[in-house]
Amino acid sequence: MLDPPSFGVFNEDQTKCMIISTNDILYIDLNRRCEIDGTGEFKMGYELDIDEQESIGDILNILADEKYFYVLANKKHGILGYYLLMIEIDHPEREATYLINWTNKFNIRQVGLNFMEDENDEKELQKYLVVSYKVEGINTYNVFVIDVKTHLIRFWFESYQLYESPIKGFLLSTNDFMMLSKDGINVINVGS
Repeated sequence: MLDPPSFGVFNEDQTKCMIISTNDILYIDLNRRCEIDGTGEFKMGYELDIDEQESIGDILNILADEKYFYVLANKKHGILGYYLLMIEIDHPEREATYLINWTNKFNIRQVGLNFMEDENDEKELQKYLVVSYKVEGINTYNVFVIDVKTHLIRFWFESYQLYESPIKGFLLSTNDFMMLSKDGINVINVGS
């Protein structure tokens, strides 16, 4: 890694992880055997440079469930945008699935990623991904609810938020989303 790591996330049994810095994502599988430079010798531990594989940078947050790592980055091929991708935990070398792949000219910051369980249209419990961030230039705070099964945006909330002013968003156990800023507290319902 070129920069000091900012944070990391492990899978459920803590054998695989991703270590993140602003411009690097390193996937590590502690149990996988790999050959050392074609010498016929093997070592435990496998590493894969995900940012190089996906050409992403300005990595802002990561989250994991039982099957995927979810990564939100602000650059792809050096171009600003919103890039939310799913990387298979057991097969990181496969092509990533992009839930959001929008190019634009805006920086995003104060990014939050959370899982939410809620009823779908058939009244069955289902997992959703809640994504929040503030946007420079247009001064907005956005909250998305994405269906991880269909990869569709189920809900999108956007409000005015001065980019220079701090804001913090939280997903509550009631499936409400609370935003704390200098202007006060806002609560929206993101569940069904």
